[in-house]
Amino acid sequence: MLLVSSMFLCYLQCSKAPKPPTPPPAAANESSTEAEQNSTEEAAAEAPAPPCPTCHRNDSVVPVMYGKPSRELAARAQKGEVWLAGCVVTPNAPRWHCKRDSLSF
Repeated sequence: MLLVSSMFLCYLQCSKAPKPPTPPPAAANESSTEAEQNSTEEAAAEAPAPPCPTCHRNDSVVPVMYGKPSRELAARAQKGEVWLAGCVVTPNAPRWHCKRDSLSF
């Protein structure tokens, strides 16, 4: 239920944001936003998860993803591979989430 709620809130926040300009027809198939999101997902997948500050284990630690999720990212969140955190990113926003302790750090 929490996953659906956070995805819905993210959708509401993202839908109120101004839409980025449409890339010219000669541009690549992916928009810059999708390319940035894919590079962020790849970087998070390559980085080793740090240990949780509470349980000191990293087997339940997953990367935190921000922004409107693609279908692939939503499917990964359903599997528990990533944690969706919404659209608003602050300078000290958490990058990791421990599923065992429900702690974002």
